[in-house]
Parts: sequence; C-alpha cells; structure tokens
Amino acid sequence: MSRAIIVLYFEPMPTAASSTAAFEQWRINILNGLPSANWVRKVAASDKISDAQPYKEQFIVDLDDQKDATESVIEALRTDAGSIVAHSDWHIYREISRRLRPGVNTSDYPPTGTELVQVGMAPTPTSIQDYHDWFDQEHFQMLADIPGWRYGSRYELVASYGDGKEEAWPLMSANEYEVESGLGGPIWQKSMDTPWTVKVLSNLSKPNHRRTWKYVPL
Repeated sequence: MSRAIIVLYFEPMPTAASSTAAFEQWRINILNGLPSANWVRKVAASDKISDAQPYKEQFIVDLDDQKDATESVIEALRTDAGSIVAHSDWHIYREISRRLRPGVNTSDYPPTGTELVQVGMAPTPTSIQDYHDWFDQEHFQMLADIPGWRYGSRYELVASYGDGKEEAWPLMSANEYEVESGLGGPIWQKSMDTPWTVKVLSNLSKPNHRRTWKYVPL
C-alpha cells in the first residue's frame, strides 16, 4: 500500500454555499466511499484568486492506500455532489516523505487558522533527482527550522480527475504553520536564497504553483 492524499478543490453552487449539512454529508460520503480514508479536512484560500488558481475551498483527504482513489470511485463521488458543487478537481498524490514537529499528531484536526502552504513543482526531466536530493538534504530541514512550523510532506502526482480548472503539478510539497509563525520571515527567506534552491528553481519546466490556505472548521 502507498499512503496518499487527495487535493480536492471545489466550487460550491451559489445556492448551496451555506448548506453546511449538505457538505457534511458529502464529506461523510467521501470517507465511506474510500475504504482507507482516515480523515477529510477543510481549508479556505488565503491567497489571491486568479484564472490559474480559481478555487477558494479545498478538502484534503488522507488515504492509507492510493489505489482506493480509482476513476470510477472519484466520478461517483463527483456525481454525488452534483446538487451542491459546480466544479471540482481531484488530484491524487502519493506520499514520498513526511516530517512532524515533536508533539504534533496528524490525527488531530489542526487549530482554526493554521496555515497550509502547498507548492506544486515541475522539475525538468534531467533535474528531478537534484530536486529530490535538495528537498531531502537541505530544504525540508530549513523549513522545519521556521518558528511555528508543524508538519510537512512531499508528494508525486498519481492521477487527476475533474473539470481541469486548476492544474495538477507532477510534484508537490505541503507544510503547516501555526497561526503565529515565521513564515515569510528571515529564516524562511534564507531557505529560498541558498545556492541549491536557486539552482533547483532555475531548472523547472514551468513556474511553481504556490497556494496558501487556512484550516477552517468542518
């Protein structure tokens, strides 16, 4: 089995935007429809919405086995939400690695306002190994040194289903930060200015896809 997450972007129907009960039932249906699903969490965008990143809401689905997320299962869950969701994109990512700050438990729902940063990257074919080495040997630890950092994972894309409104990048990292953190501060900036980081960022087939979100109650 391979651990995975589903990055589930969705746009509510205008008439269903405030239907908390309907979205809670959909969340339960997602859990029931994916046998190895551990949890579904919700985040709201804290960055600028644009044509390239149009979604304002996202469910994150944690899976023990990526094979649960078949096209037929995803399409059934998309159909199930037809009365409340106008558009959705389901990006399935296999987990490559993860790291937690001591005391953080991934089974606990993050406090409201906890920041989630997702960065999609597309290294050129000849630079993929350098990307992995950079992340493992330098970048991950530098992010973990940022005050307020909680948790981080790195993923590779397995499949993508849905309306295609927000593109899936071949590799993605996800990091959580406390409401009060050093994200954007000098330690974070130092992680972006190293020679190795500059080299990795110069060997991309397209620019990064960086989204920021805040956890909200279900």
